[in-house]
Amino acid sequence: DLAELFDQLSRKAFGRTARVGDCFCGGGSIPFEAARLGLESYGSDLSPVAALLSWAAVNLVGGGTEVQDEVRKAQEEAWEAADRQITAWGIEHDGEGNRADSYLYCVEAKSPATGLWVPLAPSWVISEKYKVVAELKRSAELGGYDISIVTSATDEQMAAAKKGTVQGGELVCPETGNRYGMAGIRGDRRGGGGEGPYGLRLWENEDLVPRPEDVFQERLYCVRWVTSGGERLYKSVTNADLAREEKVLSLLKDRFTDWQEKGYIPSMRIHRGGDKTEEPIRTRGWTHWHHLFHPRQLLTNGLVAMESINSNHAAFLILEV
Repeated sequence: DLAELFDQLSRKAFGRTARVGDCFCGGGSIPFEAARLGLESYGSDLSPVAALLSWAAVNLVGGGTEVQDEVRKAQEEAWEAADRQITAWGIEHDGEGNRADSYLYCVEAKSPATGLWVPLAPSWVISEKYKVVAELKRSAELGGYDISIVTSATDEQMAAAKKGTVQGGELVCPETGNRYGMAGIRGDRRGGGGEGPYGLRLWENEDLVPRPEDVFQERLYCVRWVTSGGERLYKSVTNADLAREEKVLSLLKDRFTDWQEKGYIPSMRIHRGGDKTEEPIRTRGWTHWHHLFHPRQLLTNGLVAMESINSNHAAFLILEV
């Protein structure tokens, strides 16, 4: 086989097993393949994440069935422990035997034409297959729009929902049809060289949701529930749903500092200077990587990470976020 061939070639050329070194190993494909072929394999990278991925590729993915079974068992135990806690908190159950498996959020911004908060989405079609759409209705009480979830939508409703409130990167006012560029909504300013300061407030590390004065707000607008029989139900957001959202935020705040210190959730700042790393700073005011996650995601992922580290298994756990 190939391992035998490379062993023979190595010994003929060097008198010993050949060594392969990759000083920019990234995800570990070169060290992994070298180890798979029976060669001495070395890798390093300036990024600790890349180094960790390389180590996992060689030692876990390439560790054989026994190691993989150990990792799988540890993952299952950690997830089950986290799931028990989530159930005890009651943040994913509606009290009627249904459990949520999807939460849909949108960003809101004020229309310059009306001063109303406009939910932003390129399309309000939630499911083509099941003909589920969201419909906006002006609400004086909200200073914006109610969002109703319609199932078994008609062809006319499906067609209307495809015309979102964001088109071509511009906010489209539902009342007037006027279009406004996002740079103007953000308040970006241009300098003499064509560039200028960003208009959004830069988030602090402790910011988990937008502040009331922020240009962009975030809003839960649909929850998909799964019944005990496996049926999926798309529903509009209720006061009980909003109360659960508040509980999620409160639970996260109680654990936030400790979890960041222990590495259960991200704490690193976004390094500036690259096109893609500047994008979340410019478009949302986000300054840390955890700002890209919703509180519910941070709470769930942090809980799974905590249970993983507290596991009795020695195997390192690869967690899919």
